Amino acid sequence: MRTLVVSALFVGWSAGFILDSLVSKLDQNVCFGDLGCFSTAPPFRSVERPVDLLPKSPTEQQIKFYLHTRESPSTASEEEIQVGSGVGSTHYSGSRKTKFLVHGFTHHGHRQWLLNLATALLNKEDLNVIIVDWGHGAGIPYAQATANTRVVGALIAQLIKELTLVGPSLADFHIIGHSLGAHIAGYAGERLHTLGQITGTKRNYGNLPTCS
Repeated sequence: MRTLVVSALFVGWSAGFILDSLVSKLDQNVCFGDLGCFSTAPPFRSVERPVDLLPKSPTEQQIKFYLHTRESPSTASEEEIQVGSGVGSTHYSGSRKTKFLVHGFTHHGHRQWLLNLATALLNKEDLNVIIVDWGHGAGIPYAQATANTRVVGALIAQLIKELTLVGPSLADFHIIGHSLGAHIAGYAGERLHTLGQITGTKRNYGNLPTCS
């Protein structure tokens, strides 16, 4: 009986090892300049989830950063900040705190709830509010959208590092992410260990973002 048990355990371990070895051959890597490289290796790939997708580039996702301030509060007056180009002639101020708003799956940067939230925040406090638009990367299939979140988070982190050059500290930044946007906030925070605050939200039965 003991021999049978040991044999069964060995066969099970061997099968698991062989399966894991076969799955590891599916691992792929892609690199995007200063953002670094992204892999489908663990923890993004496992025996339980043998196939994972690589994220698309920032260019393919057409990631945008729209700045809203009290000087430019509406969609018509919003200003775009581009990674690598500094704040330029925008109304971004290093003396103000900055909040990033990040949407989730199938949304885009001009959804009304994002604009309403930006307006509410500006009514309460003099801020820099940056809406992250990754709508071209947030569409179906869901598996690709989840993979894309890693690059969006990395790009946000890179932008925040650049913005600290004009005055603010990392403690002055707050990322608010909804749904997959919450995952993005986490990926950004992973690269910014002293970030001020991260807030993740999910969808409730009333179809409105709610704190999680």
